[in-house]
Formats: sequence, structure tokens, C-alpha cells
Amino acid sequence: MKRQLGLLFLALLCLGGCRQRAELTLGWVSVEPAAGMARTLEPILAHEFSLSGRAFADVVELQQALLNGEVDVAIMEQPHQPVAGLSALMPLFPNLLHVLVPAELAGARDLAELVKKRLVYGGPPGSSGYRLVMDLSNRGILPPLSQFQLLETPLGQSPEVYLIFGGLLSDDALSRLPGYRLYSLGEVSELGRGAWVEGVALRYLHLDPFVIPQGLYGELSQQPVLTLAVTSLLVARSGLAVETAYDVSRLTRQQLARLEAVYPLARDTMLQPIRDGQLNLALHPGARRYLERDAPSFLERYAELLALLVTLLIAVTSAAVALLRMRRQARKDRIDVYLAEVLRVRADLRNGSLPAPQAMSELSELQATVTRLVVDERIEADSSFVGFLSLSNQVLAEAGRAGQSTSTRSS
Repeated sequence: MKRQLGLLFLALLCLGGCRQRAELTLGWVSVEPAAGMARTLEPILAHEFSLSGRAFADVVELQQALLNGEVDVAIMEQPHQPVAGLSALMPLFPNLLHVLVPAELAGARDLAELVKKRLVYGGPPGSSGYRLVMDLSNRGILPPLSQFQLLETPLGQSPEVYLIFGGLLSDDALSRLPGYRLYSLGEVSELGRGAWVEGVALRYLHLDPFVIPQGLYGELSQQPVLTLAVTSLLVARSGLAVETAYDVSRLTRQQLARLEAVYPLARDTMLQPIRDGQLNLALHPGARRYLERDAPSFLERYAELLALLVTLLIAVTSAAVALLRMRRQARKDRIDVYLAEVLRVRADLRNGSLPAPQAMSELSELQATVTRLVVDERIEADSSFVGFLSLSNQVLAEAGRAGQSTSTRSS
């Protein structure tokens, strides 16, 4: 018996404390800084989820895996337009557009002149750089593709212009770029005054102007460089459970310091408030619930306004009740006037100054008048009205008996 109770106790403990962890698949594109951020996130998420991770060759494959349900959460660049079936959990870090050219081409007047008749590499097809170059060419901002060659791979080629979105260049990458310069997409002094990058950012809402500080890359950036940035997001398939999205958002935000250590630009991006319309993907309900967890409730936000409305309501109600009472009192006072007339008729009847037939006539007329008053002005038939009818009927009866007595004496 004791053994059975012990087994039952252990079973109950297991049911209460050994909750099965939800399965979660994290995906990313196998380039930095996304790969480094994923390696940092994996042990963080594994504390509360049965986690598996998958690296993808490009963003197109990753996005398709999300839509197919093969991946639950992913680190990926913000798409250039909304994608049905995908939701944002939070911004993570900016990917910077590095326009790299040989030093002899760094003096080109603008980007259109720079790429004309050149071999250009904007990243693999589907990447932000590749799509941007294609779209700018289709819109006539860059020369048509017939006037320059947009490469799908740099392998076996010798690109003259690189337009690639990515993280901060590593020392290893810098060591492979002798003789190259970062090309600035305008003067930094033009920022806030209609700079070319601001026009591009207005047209492409997923892009933002960005300034690479002077000297960040040594000789590669001898002056401040004006460029563009696209934000990488923590993205989820829209069908992910609200509780799961909430927990992923919570765990990620709580480990901001560890993520910042991997990529310093992550801090400002993750701490920046998310504005409506800022992202091309709608916030997942679970992420929104996490972001608004400390927001005041409706009652807290509008407590003063509600208190004012309640005060006004009480004041209006009190005034209405007072007005109603005044009207009732005024109507009662009018009935009281006729009640006084009944008392006068009774007094005159009793002292003999008013003949009984005349008293009965006046009383009948008073009753008819008061009845019309009650009906026409919708006066409530309260105790004043009942008292009037009762007294007038008594005086009528008294006048009737007085009239009969007079007739008997006369006969």
C-alpha cells in the first residue's frame, strides 16, 4: 500500500513539474552577423524549448521554409514588401549597404555613373542588394541592365562595383580589400536636407539612411560614408502560438547584453520603440503582448478622464433629479390651489353663505378642471390628487345632504 502511494505521489510530481517543452525550430541565413546571432540565441531559447536550428544558403530558401512551417522563428532581413503568413517579433540589428569600388572609381559623380558599363555584384539573387539594384534600374534611377552587368555570383568574375548589405566588415574581410574604397551615396551634410538616400528610403520603407563613421574601416573609410541600412528582424510564421511568440520575445529581449556583444549595432535597434508602419511585417500578437506588458491598462490610461466623466454624470443626474422634483412640486402646488378652493366652498357651505346647489356646481367644475389638468399636463396622480378628489367628494356629499335638508324644510 505504501509503495502504491509512493508511486502515485511520484506520478503527480511528474505531471505537475515535468511539463513537456514545446518544439521550436530556429532558422537563419549562414552569413554574419545573422549566423553569430543565431549561435547566441540557440542556448538562450533551448532553456525553455526543445530547440533545433537550421542554416540556409539564402533568404529565399529561409522565407519559403517559414511559409511551409518547416521553421518557426528566423533571423532574416526585413522584406521589401509585406509577406502573407509571416509576422515580426522584434527588430534585431541593421545590415549596412557597403558600396565597394577600386580607389580609381571612388570619384564617380553618382551611383548611376559608377555602375554604368561596369560588372556589378549586389549579392545573390533574392538578397536585398540584388533586388535594390534591379529595382533602381527598372525605375530609371540606375542605367538599364543593358548598360551594365549585374552578376549573380562573383565566382570566376571580377566585379568592379560591390553593393552588398551586411554587418560590420570584419578584419579578415578588410584584409582582402586592398586598394578598395567605400563609396558614399552623397555628402553627410545633405542628410536631413533631401539627400539622395532619403529619397530612396521614402520609396523603399524597409530602408533607412545610415552614416558609417570616418575611420571605422581605416583607409577604406577616410571620410564619413552616407549609405543605407535594412533591419534584420526576428520573424515568426503567423501561425505560431501566441504564448510561444511571447516567450521567444521575452527570452531574446532579456539577453540583449549577450546579443550586443556579438554585434554592437544590435543594442540601439532592439531598444528603439516600434512605431506603427515602421515594419513591412505586422507584429505577431504574442510579440505585441510582450511589448505592451508594462503598458497601463485602459482604466489607468484614462482614469482622470473617467473620473471627470463620472463627476459630470453625477452632476447632470443630480440636476435632472432636482429639476424633476421642482416640476413635481410646481404641479402639486397647482393642485393645492384647487384644494384650497374646495376648503373655501366647504367653509361657505357650512356658514350658509353658499347655497348647496351652487356649492355642488362649483365642486363639480373644480373636479373637472383638475382632471383635465392631470390628463393634459400628465401630472402624476399622487397623494395631492387623491387628497383633492377625496375631500371634494366629501364636500359634494355634504352639499347634497344640505340640499336635501333644505328641500325637506321647504316642503
